[in-house]
Amino acid sequence: MTDYHPALKDVHPDNHFYVRDGPRLKNLYELERELRRMTDSQFLHHVNDSKNDFYNWIFHVVKDERLSMQLAQVKDRNAMADIVERRIAQLEDPPKDVKPVQKIKREKPATPVKKAAKPVKRATSIPKMSVKIPKVEIPKVSLPAFAVPELPPAPAVAPLPLTFEEVEAKIRQKVGEMPEVTRIEPIRETSMSLVHERTPVHHRIKHHVRKHAAHYGTLALGLVLGLAIAKWFV
Repeated sequence: MTDYHPALKDVHPDNHFYVRDGPRLKNLYELERELRRMTDSQFLHHVNDSKNDFYNWIFHVVKDERLSMQLAQVKDRNAMADIVERRIAQLEDPPKDVKPVQKIKREKPATPVKKAAKPVKRATSIPKMSVKIPKVEIPKVSLPAFAVPELPPAPAVAPLPLTFEEVEAKIRQKVGEMPEVTRIEPIRETSMSLVHERTPVHHRIKHHVRKHAAHYGTLALGLVLGLAIAKWFV
């Protein structure tokens, strides 16, 4: 293995890539070899619509931004293995016209200065996969028509009886149409005793009828009113 490019070196053991149900990967050579022999279920566990574990490992651990951006656009296992193989060849054989840069020796400061942690570069954008969701047609369910039974005819409503005020008005009207009963003055008891002793029987009967005519007239009037009221209610 050549040590020309840092991306070809082994990563720290704490940063190895753990393949699901497979080995641990420590460099690009092992990644290219494992991509060609892993199963599709293993590959889909690491690369799917929601994540790309190989892109994250190469970008953050291996520190090869160019290779990580190429892998972010691929969802096929064999195509990803070909990209890693070509990138290894590029790193192993750099262009001949490129001269190595001479390192300038710098004196270390007397007081050690703590270096600030470099910010981790993250991908600006990850291509999104367009997933077409098929339309599901819901079948229409036709409900059976329910027959509504015919309602029976409404019962005949009996006419309401007359109110108390109407009955009283009719009684007053009938009473007003009847002839007025002549009032008979009562005979004093002293004179009646004398008449009873001296007058014959037929005269007594006439006198008795005249005496009680007012009472009989009242009874007759009550009978007529009762018959009239009964006739109206019937």
